[in-house]
Amino acid sequence: RANALLQKHNIVEAVDFLLAASKKMNDAGLLHKTGDIAFKAGKHDVAAWCYERLLECQPSNLMVRNNLAHIYTFGLHDLEKAAIQFRALHVAEPTTMQHTFNLAVCLAQLFMPDESLSLFNELCRQENPSVQVVLGGAHLPPSLGQH
Repeated sequence: RANALLQKHNIVEAVDFLLAASKKMNDAGLLHKTGDIAFKAGKHDVAAWCYERLLECQPSNLMVRNNLAHIYTFGLHDLEKAAIQFRALHVAEPTTMQHTFNLAVCLAQLFMPDESLSLFNELCRQENPSVQVVLGGAHLPPSLGQH
């Protein structure tokens, strides 16, 4: 039925149908599909719920964790929950600079300057850090009244 609804471009009703099925079945594939479709439909709360349930079954699924971090950051504006996901990504892949940068920015916005600055400094020690990284780290101390 969900596929028929999607073919008719009734994405919101399809998400509702898939969510009800996901809650009953708790199947990883169904949770993932529902989360993806909910995200495309702009139903960020549903997508986050599905991805959280999926991470309970697959805690090392970094793609889902990354999706969840971005939903919390940009869709639901919950930086505390975003930081949890960005931190898990940073721990899982410490050499992926984007995870470190996202965590540093998130922590700065949560008024955790010491940890944020430490991460920016870590990034600046990398070979050829981006301008974005250097400027992010350079702007943090002045914004805290430090010179």
